[in-house]
Amino acid sequence: MELYFTEPENIDLTHAEFDSFEAQHIVKTMRRKEGDQIHFTDGRGCLYAGRIDATHPVLRVRYQLKKKDIWPPPVQSVLGVASIRPARMDILIEKATELGISRFVLFTSRYSNHPIRNSTRWEKIIRQAIKQSNRLYLPEIQVVSNMKGFFSAVADITLKYTAQQDATQRFSDLLSQDTNKKNENIVILIGPEGGFDTDEQDQVIANGFVPFHLGAYYVLLWYGICMPVLRPLLISPVFLAAFLLTGMTYKSLLFLAAIVGPYLLSYGKELNAASSQKAAQVGKSSQGVQQVESESSSLKDHSVR
Repeated sequence: MELYFTEPENIDLTHAEFDSFEAQHIVKTMRRKEGDQIHFTDGRGCLYAGRIDATHPVLRVRYQLKKKDIWPPPVQSVLGVASIRPARMDILIEKATELGISRFVLFTSRYSNHPIRNSTRWEKIIRQAIKQSNRLYLPEIQVVSNMKGFFSAVADITLKYTAQQDATQRFSDLLSQDTNKKNENIVILIGPEGGFDTDEQDQVIANGFVPFHLGAYYVLLWYGICMPVLRPLLISPVFLAAFLLTGMTYKSLLFLAAIVGPYLLSYGKELNAASSQKAAQVGKSSQGVQQVESESSSLKDHSVR
């Protein structure tokens, strides 16, 4: 189902209007026109179905169907995140929204290298993510100044967990232990790329957070899963030529080296291994030929005698 979004205040008893950001997506990207039927949500659990009345100057839809409280989340899941790189924060917020997070609480910790400046971009990312995953409830983004503000924002939640590298319990084991609390709200805290310092870790534990880890091994998903699929494309001459023609900057050069470099090395090792194996096979074949020639010579000498 193609799902779109508009703010609740833009919906009256018969019509709904869409802002320019959503209107451009509907008209320019999805090629919808007057008379087409679309589905949209207000981000509060309501699903609407209607037809486009006008696309200019404001996109306006007359709706005939309205359903309330569709697929309500069983619990409220909150994700606390100390500030990380903006690009990685974009991905985190997008995927966490698609997975069902109800609220984000963002703050700055001691080792956060990137301050939280503008949450408007993340609000747009969340809007796109709920449409992609057909969610009818818009997650909330709450920005606080520090860790103390984060603790105040989640003080009413009883199930509290934090990801720590030296934790002794797996997250799945902790959830199985708390089956009697499965209908309670939950908060998960994630530190910055440099982690929390010792004092911050002590504060986290003092505020009732239980440390967890996701497994015994560290898996680099990008190289472990994505790159084997993308490697034939990335090392192809067509990709490299397109990358060069579009303008290679210093950062993009480093990015390309980081992405392609390890796989060029592994590809070279594979070629070396294949050539070594082929050489060994050729060596065995030559030995076999020499043995046949020797036996043939012996038989010839024997027949002459």
